[in-house]
Amino acid sequence: LGRLAGDPDKVIDVLVNAFRDENEDVRQAASESLAKYGKPAVPALIELLKENNAAARMQAATALGEIGSDAKDAVPLLREQFLAKEIQHAQHYALVLAKIGKPAMPALEAGLKDGRNEVRHAASAALQQAGADAVGVLIDALGDKNVEVRRIAAMTLFPMRIGDKTVVIALAFGLNDPDDVVRQYCMNGLAQLGPQAKLGSAKIKEALHDTNTHVRSQAYHLLQQIGEDPRPMLLKGLQSKDDKIRINTAGLMVNVSFDAQKAMPILLDALKHDDLALRMQAASTLAQRQQHTDKVLPIFLDGFKHQSPGVRVQALQGVSFLGNTG
Repeated sequence: LGRLAGDPDKVIDVLVNAFRDENEDVRQAASESLAKYGKPAVPALIELLKENNAAARMQAATALGEIGSDAKDAVPLLREQFLAKEIQHAQHYALVLAKIGKPAMPALEAGLKDGRNEVRHAASAALQQAGADAVGVLIDALGDKNVEVRRIAAMTLFPMRIGDKTVVIALAFGLNDPDDVVRQYCMNGLAQLGPQAKLGSAKIKEALHDTNTHVRSQAYHLLQQIGEDPRPMLLKGLQSKDDKIRINTAGLMVNVSFDAQKAMPILLDALKHDDLALRMQAASTLAQRQQHTDKVLPIFLDGFKHQSPGVRVQALQGVSFLGNTG
């Protein structure tokens, strides 16, 4: 051992051999020791990633993650393991890539766009851990053609509370997404930022007319939080010639108890609208307030037959409001 102390290469060789030990504790101790050598240990760890021994590969990956950005040369092989056909270790390799940082972001981006749900969620968790290094990947993914990719990008970004200008703008533009879930996550993200979301105030104002009740409500309260008065926009929306804007605005006004007397006739009139989705919006608002229940129940029953899952879900929620008399 005394002869080994002055020769780091020989020490590394001894530690590498320990990665093949049948005992997990021994492999872990070898991993922790080898990681302390930093960049000089990377070539040996890369060679371990090529072995057929799955346990040795996993432990080598762990050590590379502890080394961090100096392990960037290992990214291609780590990416290969992360996106492998066998997905049981995808989360482990994803988190290792996150620890390496910016050089590994393209690999995690590939995982975010993978067709397998487990791989996408592993990438999401890793990108969240990567923090600021992941922002560019997540912003790009918000504009992806695949709605599942946009959803998971928005879901990943919103709890990160990164108030960077580019993040605020991306979340604000996400409020225009055709998908209800994406818009909800983007609004959640802006709400988490609070006053930092002011840069997106124009898009937040537009969200006052969103078809999603929660998006509208969050937009209203967020505008107040950032020092913007949402009430003039609501009064303007109430006069809109667009039925959707007018009915959604009326629903929000009733829910936040702002000039509800002006809004209520519009909701009652909407119960007779040709568009079931708009009838549902009005019925849901009235059901929450336990008003005109005899008129809204038939609308919810029609909603159960609608082709849109969102409308069917809303119908179920509406019926639950009717049952909540407490």
